[in-house]
Amino acid sequence: MSKRTRSLKQQTEAYKLFAKGLSQAEIHKNLLSEFANVSVSIRTIGNWISEFKSLPDELINLDTIFEWHKCEEYGIPWSASHKLLGLCYTCYENQNKTPSGREALWWWRISQAAPELKNGQIIQIGNDYANREIRSILQNFQESFKDLNTFITYKPYNQHRVREYNRALAVEDIPHYVLRE
Repeated sequence: MSKRTRSLKQQTEAYKLFAKGLSQAEIHKNLLSEFANVSVSIRTIGNWISEFKSLPDELINLDTIFEWHKCEEYGIPWSASHKLLGLCYTCYENQNKTPSGREALWWWRISQAAPELKNGQIIQIGNDYANREIRSILQNFQESFKDLNTFITYKPYNQHRVREYNRALAVEDIPHYVLRE
């Protein structure tokens, strides 16, 4: 993994922690824990925080801790509550994390597009979409979603769709998306 890629992953994580209200020192401690000896300096985090503070409030609010009573603010219909709260429970139990509004919104979208997926798979794909969206905002450059979009469209987790998925990847030179669960 290149230094730039590691730095971008850390910047994304730092932003998510900032949006959830953590201090510069707390963010640094979290990054040290996750990225060990390749973690950025506390000064770099301070520079990033200055940049984060210039982002529009509506962007930052979407990345605060998910609160069920704010579903309408996130663009999530109340009718999705049962599924969404089940996904939140799975996330708490398996990852000991609280999702952001952005992550919950992507979970809901994925659960609508691919209801046959398990909760952990919906969470993984939704978080990957959310992280790319955040990186696009932080870089002011649109990241590619082709691998995720192709995965959701062709549904290769269904055996009878694998050949069409692989053909689409080859024709359009799209990287293979891997479900980790």
